[in-house]
Amino acid sequence: MVSNFKYNSFKEVNWAGKVPFVALLIVLLVFVVVATEPALVLFIVFALYALAGPINTFRSVDKVRLEDVVGDAEHDVDAEFTQDDNTHDK
Repeated sequence: MVSNFKYNSFKEVNWAGKVPFVALLIVLLVFVVVATEPALVLFIVFALYALAGPINTFRSVDKVRLEDVVGDAEHDVDAEFTQDDNTHDK
């Protein structure tokens, strides 16, 4: 995914380490909640993840301007091509 916002990649999570019993119960509870209303729960999870990028970006940077995220309008000018009558076949 290409974005100017900083999203969590979850690469720093240690999946191979020991897992506490409470964590297993929480995962089981999450499966039960997702199974009761899968569409609603997954929509909420994906919406929260989508909102986490802009929120993390604006919290982590001291002064963020709109141009830092969207781009500068001065540098995004389209090229203008002109038609030269001498080189155009008639």
